[in-house]
Amino acid sequence: MPGRIFVPCLRAGEVPSALILGGASCLWDDADRAVRLAAYDAIFAVNNAITDWPGRLDYAVSLHQEPTRHYPGLVKAVEKRRDKHRPQIWSHRPGKGVDRTTSDWGGSSGLFAVRIALEEGFTRIVLAGVPMTVEGEHYHAKGNWAACRNYRKQWIAHKAHLDGRVKSLSGWTKELLGEPTSDWINSN
Repeated sequence: MPGRIFVPCLRAGEVPSALILGGASCLWDDADRAVRLAAYDAIFAVNNAITDWPGRLDYAVSLHQEPTRHYPGLVKAVEKRRDKHRPQIWSHRPGKGVDRTTSDWGGSSGLFAVRIALEEGFTRIVLAGVPMTVEGEHYHAKGNWAACRNYRKQWIAHKAHLDGRVKSLSGWTKELLGEPTSDWINSN
């Protein structure tokens, strides 16, 4: 959990930017760096980050068949935000509480969130807490994440869709896609 609340603001500009919050243990450090780089037009959160992110949230993303059942706090968290700004809940299948669906690229919930951001028209996408490394354990569960090796294949398969549009703040995805800069996020 973060020690303070991040409150990015909407950024006016021609190139829409998005911040995607994953579930790796580096999430909170990455998110702190991300919000220092720029303000984002939209914030996406994946799985546990949906309920744990204390700031504005525009998209709640999960590959679990029924995200509201798998993450019981999700409905409550979304309802709590309703008076401020209710995020859209996305999944790969219809389910209770799911607003929109799209097909999965098979590269983890982080890549699924990237797919949604691209479909929604975002062209400057920053990944925080999506290193796709074995050591990149989830912040909510200790232990190595060996399954990431299988997911990496799909990141590579879709790299042509990601190049120039997606950058990462940590790990293997940073090596694959490059690291974001303020100039890149704000460029037209």
